[in-house]
Amino acid sequence: MAAPTSADFARVSALLQEGKTQEADDLLKELTSDAAKAERAAAGIPETPSPPRAPEAIVLDFFHSITAHLGFPPKLHALLDELKAVAS
Repeated sequence: MAAPTSADFARVSALLQEGKTQEADDLLKELTSDAAKAERAAAGIPETPSPPRAPEAIVLDFFHSITAHLGFPPKLHALLDELKAVAS
C-alpha cells in the first residue's frame, strides 16, 4: 500500500464517529507502517531486523529502569555498578 486512500480515511472516520478511538489509532498506525514499508521498498532499502540483544544487556537495562524508578537507592546503585562491571 503506497498511500492511504479515501476508503482508508473513511474507515478511520467511521471508527472515530463510533467512539472507537483505539481501533482508529491502530488502523492509522497500520496505514503509516504500510506506507513506510512501501517507501523503503521503492527506495531499495532492504528490511533488516535489528540484531538480537545479549541476555545480560536486557537484564542490565531492566535492572537500571527499576533502580531509576526507585530513585537510585545507594545499595541498588552499587549493585548496578557491579553488574555493569561484570557485563562489560
